[in-house]
Amino acid sequence: MRGDGQSRPKPRGEVVNTAFGFRHSIHVTNGCSYAVDCHVFSDVNPAVQNVHLAPGAATDVVTHMAAPGSGFVPHVECPTPAGAGRPRITDPTD
Repeated sequence: MRGDGQSRPKPRGEVVNTAFGFRHSIHVTNGCSYAVDCHVFSDVNPAVQNVHLAPGAATDVVTHMAAPGSGFVPHVECPTPAGAGRPRITDPTD
């Protein structure tokens, strides 16, 4: 669910050309001092994948293994835990 109390971070999308099409993945880094549970998806594959990130942890989430095109828009939403403030999801390219 997307709505109030959720962050809108700028995730980093990556595309790799494979023999079967394009692999889309989204890199997410938790810049918070607390663990977060995030919902990761893209405009090409709206199926939500849930990831748990410890403080300072990072992960790559593959959202499509054989996409016909290289373009996609990554999305990451992390509901704010009660009393924790707003999550800080960092993009190492910023």
